[in-house]
Amino acid sequence: MTTDTHRTTAHTSRVRDGVAGRPCRPRAAVSWMLPAVCALVAIFAVFALAHPATVNGRRVPLWSATTAGDCARRIGIDTIPGDLLDVRGTVIAAGAGAAPHYVLNGVPVGEDHRVARGDRLTIRPAGDMTEPTVLKAGFITPELGPGALGHTSGLTETGIGGIRYAQYGAVSGQLAGICMAAVVPTAEKPPSVALTFDDGPSPTYTPQILSILQQHEARATFFMLGCWAVKHKDLVSRVVAAGHEIGNHTWSHPDCTKLSSSALASQLHRWEDTIEPLTGKHARYFRPPYGASNGAVRATAGNLGYKIAMWTADTNDWRRPGADAIYNRACNGARDGAIILMHDGGGSREQTVAAVKRLVPALQKKGYRLVTLSQLQGYDPWDGEFVINTDAGQVKMKPTTGLHVVINGRPVDMPVEPVKIDGQLLLPAKPTLPLLGCTVAYEKQDQSLRIGTPLHTLQMNLNLRTLQVGSEKVFMSVPAILYKGTSMVPLWVLVDYCGASANLDEKTRTLYITGTFGPAPSLADSGGLWRAVPDIPAPRLPSPSEPSVQIALRP
Repeated sequence: MTTDTHRTTAHTSRVRDGVAGRPCRPRAAVSWMLPAVCALVAIFAVFALAHPATVNGRRVPLWSATTAGDCARRIGIDTIPGDLLDVRGTVIAAGAGAAPHYVLNGVPVGEDHRVARGDRLTIRPAGDMTEPTVLKAGFITPELGPGALGHTSGLTETGIGGIRYAQYGAVSGQLAGICMAAVVPTAEKPPSVALTFDDGPSPTYTPQILSILQQHEARATFFMLGCWAVKHKDLVSRVVAAGHEIGNHTWSHPDCTKLSSSALASQLHRWEDTIEPLTGKHARYFRPPYGASNGAVRATAGNLGYKIAMWTADTNDWRRPGADAIYNRACNGARDGAIILMHDGGGSREQTVAAVKRLVPALQKKGYRLVTLSQLQGYDPWDGEFVINTDAGQVKMKPTTGLHVVINGRPVDMPVEPVKIDGQLLLPAKPTLPLLGCTVAYEKQDQSLRIGTPLHTLQMNLNLRTLQVGSEKVFMSVPAILYKGTSMVPLWVLVDYCGASANLDEKTRTLYITGTFGPAPSLADSGGLWRAVPDIPAPRLPSPSEPSVQIALRP
């Protein structure tokens, strides 16, 4: 009984564990399969570790199909958007902040994009986001000192007081900050003298005097006769272009005290009809021939908007006493505020030219500025040097005198003279940029210039030192500015971004600019002298990272 039971149990065991009649070997099978599985797992792990993805600079093995969002969560980056904040840090909208941003192998992708082994993934975490801002600009009302004449009309919009920039939240409207880009005259002006020349323009002597003044960057006032100006309109335009002032000296040089009021008015009006179309404005001063004036003359001139302009020192050059005598009389009459009388027409003026050639440098050596009558008497708010307060410190601006500009082989009649800031030259944005094949738009709301070139898109706020080149910001040690209602851009911007080359002929004081792209279509066939108007009625020593523009002499 015992033996049969043992046999039955053994048989049953063999049938359950294997084929009937053949014993199984379970330990041998398991010992063979486990190493194989472990080997496969090890090979997969080694492959995953050897070919990970790189996420924010970290090596992350990928064990299975993985998305960009999975990678973010795996290394602990927040993927839940934060809140939208105003410029003061107050929540405007919960959950409306910045979502995570994924860049895979240099290409922006979505959260569900698959990440493969060997990929490089950069993730910008989600979080709070401050609302964007808008910049609004307005002109600063100039503060005129006790010596000023109080001519405030038009000063503010030409930028004489500077620009006030205010930054606001685009959503909340909250004020974020204010920058006062103020423009102020330098503290002290040197003593000034006004040289005045009567009875021109003369085709012989006026150009010689203009050349002397240009050589020394001096200015003067020319009291012209209408009968000569009508014959030499080119000289009238040249005098104005050089930065000098023109005054009314009547049409034909009569003794005004012997004229009726209507006859005097006729003389002045006839002069205006010839001169004002060339100068673009009404003359401020009237000088009676021979200095002959009385109450009636003063009343008539005043009713027509003129101020009588006499003199403090008469050189009597019309008598031709010799160049030395003219020179000595002018020097003896020089003092701060002096008005010196000479003549560039009405006869032979070789002696006057010879005296002026010595006089101009001699007076400058004594410390005198040689200025126009309007500058002398405070009517020109832009007279002298100015300090511009920018968002990154102060710069000093000084107008140039007698600098001619030639662009692509043609002389350009600029709306205002070029200026210098810390030794770097700035030119009017219009017509300079269009003549170089670039577009330029002046935006009054934020006082900015938007410049388009075939290669770049530029944006700069006037009197501020940040230049936006596409999506990149560049620091400018000298900003674009507003000067006499005209926006001015640094020459280095034209060279670096507008494909221009520049050469300065020191002898003739001519700046030659050549563009790569050619003029804008609207200007291409206009011919003659380029002209432009100010931007309103519509405002460097380079930094270490910027190339310096060298202005070489034209060969």
